Amino acid sequence: MGSIWIIMFGQLIETLILLFILIIIVFLVFIFSVHIVYGGTYCFEREYQELYCHGKKEVVLSDKSRVDCIQAVGKRIYAIEIDFAKKWAEAIGQALYYSAHTDLYPGIVLILESKSDYRYYIRVSALLQYHELSDVEVWLIENYDGSYCSHGGNNK
Repeated sequence: MGSIWIIMFGQLIETLILLFILIIIVFLVFIFSVHIVYGGTYCFEREYQELYCHGKKEVVLSDKSRVDCIQAVGKRIYAIEIDFAKKWAEAIGQALYYSAHTDLYPGIVLILESKSDYRYYIRVSALLQYHELSDVEVWLIENYDGSYCSHGGNNK
């Protein structure tokens, strides 16, 4: 009779250990997925879009691609791509594509969340100058402390 209790107690301990390991795995997956969702950024791209774009947002083109923002700046109307500085090359391509399909001026809003992100702005400027793309306008959102975010910018 005593050996049955020892076996049952051993099985209970084994079950508790497996449950503890499962809880740790679930916790780690949750933490990892939160980091993926935010991508290590202070804010979602959409939050920056809401902050910057005062025109039409998420305009769907005939091919189902979406322009982040169409808005007038001065006397020009721009098709604007809003993206994080690390995606500078993609932003150039998308802005030019949107411009070609809307017959509007191309615009890029680069989101800088650290001082080192400024190097991406330099790349964009150099490339646009080299290829004489003076119609492409570039604006910067400099959010080095996350204060522009609705949730306080504590995701980094």
